[in-house]
Amino acid sequence: HDRHSMYWFADLGPGRSVPVDLLAPKPTDQSPERVEVAGIRAWCPPGTGAVLDAPAQIVRDGTAWGIGPVRGVKIAVTSAPALVMSKARSFKDRAYGQGRPRDLPKAGKHAYDLFFLLTSTAGGPSALVKEWGALAHHLLKGKTLDILTDDFASESALGSRLAAGFIRANLGDAAGLEQMVSQQVKLFVDSVR
Repeated sequence: HDRHSMYWFADLGPGRSVPVDLLAPKPTDQSPERVEVAGIRAWCPPGTGAVLDAPAQIVRDGTAWGIGPVRGVKIAVTSAPALVMSKARSFKDRAYGQGRPRDLPKAGKHAYDLFFLLTSTAGGPSALVKEWGALAHHLLKGKTLDILTDDFASESALGSRLAAGFIRANLGDAAGLEQMVSQQVKLFVDSVR
């Protein structure tokens, strides 16, 4: 593996490997796009400044690369609100070409990810609203709510249309998807404002 690459491949067995995207937080738009973490280059995508704030901790058993079976490993993972902040920025960048080339299929995936996070977080939407309060201080919070408000305001808004298009292309067609997406996003925004 090239330790100076942003991408690693985890070997799962003969002929089976999975790409691993190494990411690090980008606190502000002026922060570097790449950093070295333990000698490995990691990408710092825009909107990821909150990913290490108030992380959730999970405990898992499994197999560690090069070590073998492990039990009770504690892993800090990005909280759902921080992921909403990151996905909102990624959506905006891809939908409007801000910071990255315009890419509507990827924007549609990010729009769907936002919808999924807002409706399917463990504990339900009320748990997400409560967790959102833990990041009340974060500078990305207001920008995130602006993106959600502007781009999912109605069934004809770009975010609602792109999320519904992603659902149709990958999960099947259903009437009223744009309206459902818009309503769910508005419920979240109204709950945290």
